[in-house]
Amino acid sequence: MLTLLLCSISANEFGGIGGFIRLGFEFTGDKSELFSSLKVVVKTPQGSLVDTTDVQPNGYWIVPSCEYRELTVNVRGPQGLVFDPPTANIRFPFNDDVDFKILGFSASGTVEIEGSNGQSMVVSAPLTIQVKSTMGLIEESTQFDGAFSIGPLVPGDYVISIKEATVDPVKITISDKPINSLTLKVVDWPQSGEIVFGDGKKRALKLLVSGSTTKEIETDENGFFKISGLATGQYKITAVDSDITLAPTVFSINPTKLPTPLKINFEGVVVRGFVAYPDGTPLSDVFVSIDSSASAKTAEDGSFVLTPVRPSHKPHLSAKKDGYVFEIPVIDSIDSTVPSPITIKVIEAPIKGFTDCPTDLEIVELNKIIK
Repeated sequence: MLTLLLCSISANEFGGIGGFIRLGFEFTGDKSELFSSLKVVVKTPQGSLVDTTDVQPNGYWIVPSCEYRELTVNVRGPQGLVFDPPTANIRFPFNDDVDFKILGFSASGTVEIEGSNGQSMVVSAPLTIQVKSTMGLIEESTQFDGAFSIGPLVPGDYVISIKEATVDPVKITISDKPINSLTLKVVDWPQSGEIVFGDGKKRALKLLVSGSTTKEIETDENGFFKISGLATGQYKITAVDSDITLAPTVFSINPTKLPTPLKINFEGVVVRGFVAYPDGTPLSDVFVSIDSSASAKTAEDGSFVLTPVRPSHKPHLSAKKDGYVFEIPVIDSIDSTVPSPITIKVIEAPIKGFTDCPTDLEIVELNKIIK
């Protein structure tokens, strides 16, 4: 009551504060109806309400002046109108008109994605909403709750999509009012990445993606990949060939977080082989190694498994067991493909036996070369 009384006294003494609401674009609708839906609100800089007034059908508005040195003025109306300026800051003696321009309308809504249970989930990850028209491209970020509002949009046709995800584009037509309650449905959220090889060379590789769904993909010749068509959930990436070792990699399609590109280290391949005599008899407990990548002892059947063996040119293969000499095959290179099994041959070995002597029977060790 005190504020209204002060305004009434000041209005008689100083006149009023007023101005026009104008349109900043060609408007084909009912202007008087649009202007009549607006209200001007006057407050102190501290936010206390001073006065409000309805805008007249011709866009004019006026309120009594008050005994304040500074005031803020803004226009309220249907959700989705964009004004310039959003707020006007004015100072005594309030001699000038305070005009506002309607720049256009906004389009607002939310972004959703289908969860693993089939229910819609709000995407709270930050996304870039793109609005395209013959006039160009407008971009705006979503809020933490998946909501977006983009404008000002002047009357015309627009297509709304998302920069970071695949959606069914939404076509809208702005005419004489805002468009609210739009829903953008994310239908695909591709996960990208690359395989990093320690030797610096680029290669193509087949990958297995497993989770709520399982699919095989292949990188390009430089090791880059993009995985599409995944529902929300957690996934693991391995090589299709179980004899190829990649660094453990788990990622998720999550409405709260944008997929970030993956870098997966190629750790190596499995190298298999056998150690045997020339007649094929296996030799166990032979220590086999290749460079400093991997080592193993042969089993009872003479087999060995070295893993993971990193890619290298002319790697050094060795086999050791006391008293034995081996023929080591030369390996030209280890690549991202699993090599054929390697055979290491025994060429010298200690042999134990018995011999009769004139004085007694004693055990002696004889070394002979096995051809």
